[in-house]
Amino acid sequence: TVFLGPGTTLEQLACALCGRNIRVVTNSLPVFEILNQSSSVDLILTGGEYRHVTGAFVGSAALCTVESMRFSKAFISANGIIEGGVYTYSEAEGTIQKTALNRAAMKILLADSSKFGSYDFCEFYQLNGFDTLITDDAADQNTLADLQKQCNVIVCPTE
Repeated sequence: TVFLGPGTTLEQLACALCGRNIRVVTNSLPVFEILNQSSSVDLILTGGEYRHVTGAFVGSAALCTVESMRFSKAFISANGIIEGGVYTYSEAEGTIQKTALNRAAMKILLADSSKFGSYDFCEFYQLNGFDTLITDDAADQNTLADLQKQCNVIVCPTE
């Protein structure tokens, strides 16, 4: 069972997971809608208070759902990564993401290079708490070397 959080980067991952025999838990309506097109995906939507801006479910109902589960992997995105902190737009979203990460055996951050060196309102996790960061090849080598000191970094070529 894997957890996928909200965000356009994770929507791309959801597209790649379509057609696989996998169980996915998500608090993202866009991710749910993508995966719902595939009958082979066992899909769980957390429910909760809906944030229209990001398409994410948050609040106590979503939190209770996530707290009751364990995940082999949690895939999370971020709005910013700076000085070892991982940031998102709202405390409510950060709480769900942090809880999912804490319930996962493997913690994976998907973030394109535009997120490096910037922050947002809520710091919800430390980069060194992730097992892996997956990013694009647009970051400079010094930035990648600094990130590599905190977690394993996988660089994917841009198309």
